[in-house]
Amino acid sequence: MKCPDCGSDIEEGLSNCPNCGYAFPKQDVQPGYAGSGSNTSTRSFQVLIPIFVIGAIICLIVGFTRINNEKYSFYKQHYEECVEGRDENASHTGAFSGTYSMIADSYQDMIDYDLKMINTYRIQAGVLFVCAICLCVVAVVIYKKGKKK
Repeated sequence: MKCPDCGSDIEEGLSNCPNCGYAFPKQDVQPGYAGSGSNTSTRSFQVLIPIFVIGAIICLIVGFTRINNEKYSFYKQHYEECVEGRDENASHTGAFSGTYSMIADSYQDMIDYDLKMINTYRIQAGVLFVCAICLCVVAVVIYKKGKKK
């Protein structure tokens, strides 16, 4: 940088020229930064609004398919059948009660696994729904900040 008064080369960021003492005008904020009064950064974030909205829509669709597909339906139906089988076999008494008890225990193991899978699908869907909500909130906040400027 050159001093406008004496023309000597000086370092960037100095407030006065070391040769002649010329006082450079103060710049409170460098141009291009968010606090400079320009809404350049807000406008650049405005471009992200459609991306956030599309992301939210994708999260909703994928979340819905996590709890509305063949595997989820299979586990729900299998769970109900296993509960019936367990209850039926657990109630037997008599000569083969030990065998029926083992069958009931097997049904219980299948019930536990089915519940684990059902809950996995539900948790995945829930996380995706929360992500969709967060993306929508961020898009609205960016939109409102853009309207204020």
